[in-house]
Amino acid sequence: MLTSSLLTELLCSLSIIGGLLLLGTFLRAKVKLFQKLFLPASVIGGFIGLLLGPMVLGDYAILRVPETYINDWSLLPGTLIVPIFAAVPLGMFMNRSPKAESGKKTAPNVLKAFALFAALSFMQSAIGFGTNLFFSSTGDYDLYRTFGYELSQGFCGGHGTAGAVGKIFEGLGLDYWATAQGVAVTTATIGIIGGGQLGRMMALSARYMGFRIGVLDPTPDCPTAQVADFQVTAEYDDITAIRELAEKSDVLTYEFENVNADAIDEVRALAAAPQGTDLLRVTQDRVNEKQFINDHGTPTAPWKAVNSVEELDSALDEIHYPAVLKTRSGGYDGHGQTVLKSDADLEKVRARADRGGGFPPSILEGFVDFAFEASILVAGNGKDYVTFPIVRNEHRNNILHMTIAPAEVSEAVAKEAHELALRLAQGFELAGILAIELFVTKDERVIVNELAPRPHNSGHYTIEACSFDQFDAHIRGIAGWPLEQPELLKPAVMVNVLGQHVAPTRALIAEHPEWSMHDYCKAEVRHDRKMGHITVLTNDTERTVADLERTGCWDDLK
Repeated sequence: MLTSSLLTELLCSLSIIGGLLLLGTFLRAKVKLFQKLFLPASVIGGFIGLLLGPMVLGDYAILRVPETYINDWSLLPGTLIVPIFAAVPLGMFMNRSPKAESGKKTAPNVLKAFALFAALSFMQSAIGFGTNLFFSSTGDYDLYRTFGYELSQGFCGGHGTAGAVGKIFEGLGLDYWATAQGVAVTTATIGIIGGGQLGRMMALSARYMGFRIGVLDPTPDCPTAQVADFQVTAEYDDITAIRELAEKSDVLTYEFENVNADAIDEVRALAAAPQGTDLLRVTQDRVNEKQFINDHGTPTAPWKAVNSVEELDSALDEIHYPAVLKTRSGGYDGHGQTVLKSDADLEKVRARADRGGGFPPSILEGFVDFAFEASILVAGNGKDYVTFPIVRNEHRNNILHMTIAPAEVSEAVAKEAHELALRLAQGFELAGILAIELFVTKDERVIVNELAPRPHNSGHYTIEACSFDQFDAHIRGIAGWPLEQPELLKPAVMVNVLGQHVAPTRALIAEHPEWSMHDYCKAEVRHDRKMGHITVLTNDTERTVADLERTGCWDDLK
């Protein structure tokens, strides 16, 4: 695949060749030498060497060592591969000259060719380094990012984005993320922001595909770090740390949506962010999220943005009780949410605001009289999209307890879930995975509750039950690889293992060979903390649910 980075490398190489050929026309005494030797050799050997040499040896084969980022200066030795590529064909060409026939030997000609292309290669690198140094000395970061860093990568065969010329190709609709610049694709490094269980399972999938993994997380030896090549230990909003992760990575992704979108935008000159930040910004704000969903022809619960108790009063006059008051941003597993069933609940909100608790920007959502909660996963690579089956979810204490795959729904409900998932994916030009939480009503309407722009707890069943799982789909999507429609190989039941369930489930593992046990390897076991999950493949999901409940491991949730 010709990416914009590869095309930039090509243009930079040809500019050097063209410049020297032009110089040759002014050196009249040497013009025949340039015509006979340099032009054919450029086509035969120099073209290949200049295009592939710095990329292959300089960055991907030798100089990318684990847990170490090699800066642009270390690409200089990599350019030695150029004369190796070019010297032999050029030497063979030189041996066809009259002087060669009169007694000149092959070896001296090959050495001359080696010296010629070594000089050419070092000249190309010197231009790249000079470009980098010049623009970095201006003190203007935007100028440096656009020209100094990126354009120098085109000359030096660097690991990062293509540069200013690459942006032109991006504008023409060509692939901007150079997955290892089209060479040795799976030697690229994926940097994951967030080191919990989702990042861990992303990393394991990426490992099987040959990618290297870095992670940013404040907890040393976090679950993702245990299976990664390196960890940047810092808070998620630490701009310096995000920049360090980007410098060591080829592409960035995240395992949760409360990531600093501005910080990701700042480092997109250093590492690609195929998911973009538009999706992130939409899903970080519940009002924006609801508006986006509605704008794409998909129903949600009735809602109103509220920024004060007075606005809440007015919204309740329209939406009525019962309703749910949620903060516009933040919160998960029920955090940041207040159920309002009567004026008594409203007075509690009012009293909290009067006591100095304030009233954060919020959204009021009406209750949906649903038959059950469901979800569907959709994966994309920026242009093609596939969906996983619709599944049924059961929550207890606002935390997902169990997922049953597939959900027993009519063909019409399954079709509507599939179609709305594709509409939203296309609206985002989705790269990676998007989880869509749903309500299915008694009259078979499908209503979107929330979106999650990453792998989802309700999709863990896919690891055992599908032809490829949600984590594989996410990695393939952000890598720009083709996606095949996933197939459900067998029905499954997934149940979460919270902190209080660790001991009882471990005690029963020996008695249940049908359990596929997943331990997230978190350092601290806490009540209601997700510590792992169990998946059971089955031909009778109802019976399997009953069998799991009979173990007594989850009696505290009844």
